[in-house]
Amino acid sequence: MLWLLFAANFNYGFLYGGDAQVPYTFLRRLMGAHTHAYGYQFGLAFFELPFYGVGAGFDSLGMHTFRTHPIEQTLIALGTVVYVAVTVALVYVLLRDLGLRHAALAAGIALFGTTSFFYGVFSPGQTHTVDTMLATLLVLTTLVGFRRDWPLGIALLAGAIVGVAVSVRTFEGALGFGLFAGLVVYRKFRPALAVGVAACLAYALLAVVPLADGVHLFEGGYNAGSLLRWSPGSPFFMLFTLKRGLFLWTPVTALAVVGYILLLRRDREHRPFLVAIGLMAVAVVAIQAAVPFWGAGLSFSQRYFAALMPIFAVGIGGLLQRRPALGTAACLVCIAWSMFLALTMSILPYNDETGGVDELVHLAGTQSTGSYAYGVWHISHLKIIVPGHPFSSN
Repeated sequence: MLWLLFAANFNYGFLYGGDAQVPYTFLRRLMGAHTHAYGYQFGLAFFELPFYGVGAGFDSLGMHTFRTHPIEQTLIALGTVVYVAVTVALVYVLLRDLGLRHAALAAGIALFGTTSFFYGVFSPGQTHTVDTMLATLLVLTTLVGFRRDWPLGIALLAGAIVGVAVSVRTFEGALGFGLFAGLVVYRKFRPALAVGVAACLAYALLAVVPLADGVHLFEGGYNAGSLLRWSPGSPFFMLFTLKRGLFLWTPVTALAVVGYILLLRRDREHRPFLVAIGLMAVAVVAIQAAVPFWGAGLSFSQRYFAALMPIFAVGIGGLLQRRPALGTAACLVCIAWSMFLALTMSILPYNDETGGVDELVHLAGTQSTGSYAYGVWHISHLKIIVPGHPFSSN
């Protein structure tokens, strides 16, 4: 409920940034528009399709725009709220099934203590909301797999989820590699093979859609040759620097690492599962050594690690299991810090290409309490229902 209230107040209501327009343009082409589209991150279009369809229905009834933006984009932006809600529900189920106390609280902390809340409201239309949901579903499937000794059906399902996730964001293949490694470590060779085969087949079947429509999967600057090169410092920069350091922007994630280690040491029953998701996290971080553009434009915290949210949630659950009062207090302080950065980034003229935490703190320091509060009020939807603030004022 808290998430829905937060999203209702702050959701942008349109697709923000150039990255969001790439799969949206592909979706419009699928729906018959005469547009030149790229297939980069094409899988996101399939998740946007239901909301686009509802928007197209409104459009046919004469409601073409909502606050100057195409109604289809507005519905897709609202769809990100739904996918975040589904993710939080899956995280709750995951933590509950692990037998962790305070599962609901840990799920909420994971939502507001990572990048998930930001991409659900302040930057809708990017891949991160959907790939986080898919990663959560994969982690939950992994738990079921280890509990049931990996029957073929569960392994194939896990692989299919990986294939779909790769269609949404190519680098999510690292999650599949980490799971494959975890299965090999525990000598689950047949399930590992099944995961790999199912992932390849799922991606290939989905890729038929853009290819059949004459849309190249990698074109216009999205091919590996123009994007990737050896950059071994990138993982460190992405975790620890002022510019985009995950642990500095969203320090709940650092507490989650501590909680994960505590849980790994004590929970022998679920240790194979915990090792596997740990390898998945390491793989997601390590693959960024091939990414020199680690700064990730239009980014809050480190958006390339957004899909690690369910793994951080497990760590938060482990922390609250051991130190519920102290862990909760520390997490709430960290959430307040992350929310401060997110709001400052949204209301003040922040240069996301060069600036970092230091610039955001400096910008906030140039404002009086009243002017800062007015900036937050300006991006809030509450003013729509307040007398003297007409709908058109925003």
